[in-house]
Amino acid sequence: MNNKKALVIISVLGMIIFLGGLYSAEFTRINCRFALFIGEMKQYGIGIFPTLYDKPYTDYPSSHILMMYLASFCGYAINMLTATLPSALMAVFTLIMTYLLGARISKWLGAYAVLLCLLSFEFVSIARAPSLDLFVAAATILSFYLIYTADQDKGWKRLLLVPLCMVFGFAFRGPLGIVIPASVVFSYYLVNRKWKMCIICGFVSGLLAVSCMAGLLLLCVHQGGKELLEAFLTDQITSRFESGKPIWYFFTNGLASYSIAFPLGLLVIIVYFKKLIKKPAAEDNNQLYFLRSITAWILIVLFVMSIPGTKHLRYIVSVIPALALAGAWIFINFDKLPLFANIRKFFFAACRLFPLLALAGLIILVIVLKIIGLKTAFPVVLPAILFLLFAVSIVAFLKSLKAEQRDFTLVAIAVATMAVINILILEPIDQYRESSRQFIADVETVRQDKTQICFFKLGPDGDELKYLINIPLEKRFIGRYFFPAYKPPVTEPAPAGLKSAVFKALLRACPEDKKSYPPIMPRCVMSGCDEMLTMPDSSIYITRAKYYEKDFPAELKPLYEIIVSGKMGHQQCVAFRKKIDKTVEKITK
Repeated sequence: MNNKKALVIISVLGMIIFLGGLYSAEFTRINCRFALFIGEMKQYGIGIFPTLYDKPYTDYPSSHILMMYLASFCGYAINMLTATLPSALMAVFTLIMTYLLGARISKWLGAYAVLLCLLSFEFVSIARAPSLDLFVAAATILSFYLIYTADQDKGWKRLLLVPLCMVFGFAFRGPLGIVIPASVVFSYYLVNRKWKMCIICGFVSGLLAVSCMAGLLLLCVHQGGKELLEAFLTDQITSRFESGKPIWYFFTNGLASYSIAFPLGLLVIIVYFKKLIKKPAAEDNNQLYFLRSITAWILIVLFVMSIPGTKHLRYIVSVIPALALAGAWIFINFDKLPLFANIRKFFFAACRLFPLLALAGLIILVIVLKIIGLKTAFPVVLPAILFLLFAVSIVAFLKSLKAEQRDFTLVAIAVATMAVINILILEPIDQYRESSRQFIADVETVRQDKTQICFFKLGPDGDELKYLINIPLEKRFIGRYFFPAYKPPVTEPAPAGLKSAVFKALLRACPEDKKSYPPIMPRCVMSGCDEMLTMPDSSIYITRAKYYEKDFPAELKPLYEIIVSGKMGHQQCVAFRKKIDKTVEKITK
């Protein structure tokens, strides 16, 4: 099969796996926030950051939100499919570049690496949701491809595109988007002892980082003044280094979440470690040179991302293509190692049985769900699909195919089985568990058009987002928030994280006035519970059931009644309001 056909198959397969079944999916968890970003961009226009309620959300540049906004037909078709489309395209591009990189050594290496990416549950989960980090992954693998092929083909002109990749990463992910590609490029030249290119790379990357940051800081000052600049520095830089998850987090949690690629890739690095740390020599073959280079890519990203205290598994998605390429070494087994041969044998046997095991697991799952009363409906054809995949795996084993074709077919069937499990089993269960639609529909049935919705001990930027995203755009509102023993701040304190003298100097140089950004937006109002008595009697309050039972003031409870109970996300919630005088109600009728 030539490269053109392989790339078409990868593109079609990737789009099916990353977007299948998303059109009717509900926004849950952090995805609610992205959906609201799109809605507010439609209402208030485009700034350098997306907006949520009364202020810019400086954790994210608006570049990705703009892509989602355009994919949703300028905010008129906001759903999980349109919101996920931009990041899914980046995931497909990452798969294509993974194949092209591996194909420089062997087409089978590239093909197996793609399948290992698709067998990694966390990678597929990230690609099936709005994700900024996939833009960084695309920028990183393209940067590596350009410098590697420039070395191999003596095509130095393509190195001029590497800075553009870094700028692209910065545009979508801020400072992190330039740090990761720059680190990978620098580590490539470092491990291959190309000192001159190391110096050039360090200088150019540093210059780009300073220039991009300076441009972004100037935009912050222009659009939001000192207040916006302070929020950006806190959210994007200083807060990242606060205490958080341990330094080994990615090596423990990532090992399981990104399997199969992560453990297999690390195993290959360990097996070849002595050869990899030796000084590169003229007699080194292309395979060893390539493996050394992607090992540097893997270790530098894991090291750099382990330094900040804030860690999420999606932050290291840009290292998964490299781990998949390293893990695919086991299946090609260039050096005929007995260990790799045994792993191959076991892995292919597991792939052959995987559809049958999935079918058995489905039967057990249905029985368990029935016992616990979880009413999740699976497609009627699901058992037939799994049985068909198992039958295909048996036929592929019995048919007189070449050994390499048969083995690859078995792994491809495992990928198809994994996709079926994810799209038709795991996601419906998660959607049922995290669904808020029924509860919100019940509240909206009771709520009159002008009745105000308030939240008790929820938000801002919390569970109440699930409510807002499940009502039409024209009916969304800025909520009132009530908290027990709430005391309004006398002054707005400066963020504690800005202790750097450089940042303080930047803030002193900024104008004191705040520009109108975003324009004419009401602010969130937070109050103590005593002010609930001043609200209109028709106001409806949303909270978790346990908060209502334990934290709602006892002296106020006799005045209120629960009108709707249900589930918002995976939390049991209630809607309550002031009791209606029955006498007045009869007279009104």
